[in-house]
Amino acid sequence: TVKSVLSVLQKEYDNENDRIKFITSKVQMMLTISSILITAIFFIIQAISKNETYLNKLMITNACTQLWITRFLFCAVFMILFAILLFLYILITKTFARIKFEAIVFDRELVKDTCEVESRLITTYEDALKSNIPVGDKMAWFFKWGTIIVAAAIGILLSVLIKAMP
Repeated sequence: TVKSVLSVLQKEYDNENDRIKFITSKVQMMLTISSILITAIFFIIQAISKNETYLNKLMITNACTQLWITRFLFCAVFMILFAILLFLYILITKTFARIKFEAIVFDRELVKDTCEVESRLITTYEDALKSNIPVGDKMAWFFKWGTIIVAAAIGILLSVLIKAMP
């Protein structure tokens, strides 16, 4: 039974480690997408402020319409910036607990009964999981809300582009 408990805890620890790696890789992707969106929005705002021929195609000639579109676009920029802050917070909060091998690897530990060493390993894995699961949950929560905010900003951007189309 001690071996089966240790095996389950090792798998759970590995799963939690993989979950945190997965979230981190998705955060990096969302940071890239957010940066591209902000760049695109600033190009659109710049085009609106210069009132270029592109705007004539989009039929944004009314000054009031330009003002509202610019406001919506700035709102989208601030939403994306807020999402970027959430994503950066995820990358900063990497306090992932590791297994304390130094407590087990000493020569005097290797001489002890295997059941006793495995019991100590169980305690170590358990402590690490108790620490890591809330960290992973927090990262997932921030990622979820950052993604929702970016999606809402994309919705605003698309609605502005659709509204501006002839």
